[in-house]
Amino acid sequence: MINSDWEGPWVTADHAFDIMHQGIEGGDQLFTNISAYDDYLAYVVNKKDYEPGNTLALIAPFLIAFGLDNDNFIAGSIKAIELLRRSYTVNIISTSYHQYVHYTVYQADG
Repeated sequence: MINSDWEGPWVTADHAFDIMHQGIEGGDQLFTNISAYDDYLAYVVNKKDYEPGNTLALIAPFLIAFGLDNDNFIAGSIKAIELLRRSYTVNIISTSYHQYVHYTVYQADG
């Protein structure tokens, strides 16, 4: 059995970072800044009822504004999960957008 967040070793990189980097000019720096802001709110400000790791929620408006959708997923992710499923039960435990996880899990089913 493999339990994974489906980023890093199984998929070539952090999906949220990649989609920002590939789909928006300067998106890599924008993502880095938003991620740092997320940390700032959680660990410096200690904002009430704020959970660290909300970077995905904070970048969503940018993904929409730049028209990034299911066609912008990381190349090879479907092949990776197909390969893993041949030998293992794969459990995905992820904070990624549900569209990404759903797409990679169910596209691999054919």
